[in-house]
Amino acid sequence: MIDKVFNILTNPNLVSTAQNTVASVTIETGLKAVGRPAATLLDKHADKKTRQYSSVKELFYQILCLGIYMSVIPLFKKGGFKLAKKIYKDEVSLQNFKNATEYLNYHKLACLPKEERASHKLMPLIPDKEIISGAKKKISMRDELLTKEKPFKFPLAKGAIELSSIIGSVVGLTILAPELSHLFLHPLMKLVGMEKEGQKQNSEKKIDTKA
Repeated sequence: MIDKVFNILTNPNLVSTAQNTVASVTIETGLKAVGRPAATLLDKHADKKTRQYSSVKELFYQILCLGIYMSVIPLFKKGGFKLAKKIYKDEVSLQNFKNATEYLNYHKLACLPKEERASHKLMPLIPDKEIISGAKKKISMRDELLTKEKPFKFPLAKGAIELSSIIGSVVGLTILAPELSHLFLHPLMKLVGMEKEGQKQNSEKKIDTKA
């Protein structure tokens, strides 16, 4: 039993997801989109119509927040990586990749077991160029992935992307998403017949806008 739990916790895909800011935030928001409406429906202190209204509104709110977040986060990733390359011009690990997407493709393959990399759909996207480093012996990015059990993962490049993702998460989920989602929230509620023009929901529970 312990071995099975250990295998699950050390699974490369699970580890990669846990270390990925965007994946973690997406999973958390997805759980909120399910858990909060469900909790509202189970609350027996409010009448049925109020519970239904509040749960649907919470569901739409979380989905809208997630959609807005997923729309803006790629901009922060790309911008943050580009900025890091300009700031750290002499850092060779950053100069190996032309953009954040190219690095993320490499990093995803580097996290996989060696035997799975060659046939992976991302391998053709990896440039067949020598890795820039101070070492005398040169090796291409593809050879690094295909021949080594634990390829070098360029931690500074990873750090630049994760820092950008964290900043994007703060800006996206605490500033942009709450404000923009409310522009669409009431029209959506009217569209599904849960809210009428001028209708007041005095018993409506206040939605927690903290993502």
